[in-house]
Amino acid sequence: MGWIFLVLGAFILILKNWPQSWEGLLFLLGIFFIYLALSGQDAGYYFPGCILIVNSAALLLWDFKVISAPLWRLWPLLFGSMGLGLAIVWSQSRAKFWMLLPSGLLLLLCGAGFAFESFWAYQHWLRRLFDFWPALAVVGGAMLLISLRSRSN
Repeated sequence: MGWIFLVLGAFILILKNWPQSWEGLLFLLGIFFIYLALSGQDAGYYFPGCILIVNSAALLLWDFKVISAPLWRLWPLLFGSMGLGLAIVWSQSRAKFWMLLPSGLLLLLCGAGFAFESFWAYQHWLRRLFDFWPALAVVGGAMLLISLRSRSN
């Protein structure tokens, strides 16, 4: 019953503010995906639901002047919503712990994106971070070998 009131109220708000709130439709679509995931359809529905809800809510808040930052400063939310969505899917599907690595990386990229004032400084930081990819490849390969060895024993 609560879902009916939630969707009906959101629908009326969208109709009332239709010219400037196409973001509301994306928000409702995100709620629909979360509803599908909660109803037991598939835990994978949390991922697009989380992306749509977080990003469209930020755009709605910006539309209604709750967020006063320039719109281009909200781009790290794309990484953050994907990381959050992956973390929620991981928690609901009871997968292995290493599945949280992409989620953590995306949330780190989101936090770094909000920490830097300019996109160019962010790109410079990313270049320095990716200079360490060979070390990450060595660590990842060692982890795979250790896991394969423990399975064979």
